[in-house]
Amino acid sequence: MRIGIFLFGIASLLIFGSLVAAADTSLLVNATLDGPIANDGDIFDINFAVKNIGSVTATNVLGKLNNIPPGWTLEHSTMVNFGNIAPNQIKKTTYRIERDEEDATIYFTADGDNTDPADSRRVAIPIHPLVLVAISAIIIGTYLFVRKK
Repeated sequence: MRIGIFLFGIASLLIFGSLVAAADTSLLVNATLDGPIANDGDIFDINFAVKNIGSVTATNVLGKLNNIPPGWTLEHSTMVNFGNIAPNQIKKTTYRIERDEEDATIYFTADGDNTDPADSRRVAIPIHPLVLVAISAIIIGTYLFVRKK
């Protein structure tokens, strides 16, 4: 019994220590979209903000725009070097994109030498109204199911 409690205590300390260490440098990525996105030939801007929500400077932070179809045109490379990001500091980048007929779900990742990778939300282009209805129905259905119990 004592050995079990001792092992549980050691395991708890290891897990808690890992969580604390990871929390020292954490990145948060936010995405915003400007412009029409539904049709072939539309040109739009997608903005990404990377914030260090940790207590230690994130070093050598690189960002990358992902899942761009080959027929889409970007003004610059998908890679961005943010350098170091101090605690609570925000660094931003904007991509101007011209799309073709292919739909895509694009996202942005940021990663540093001393951080875990962070992703933006996935941005579906275009976002079909039925998808929003389906997601809403799932949320409402789950809420009503849990409420009945």
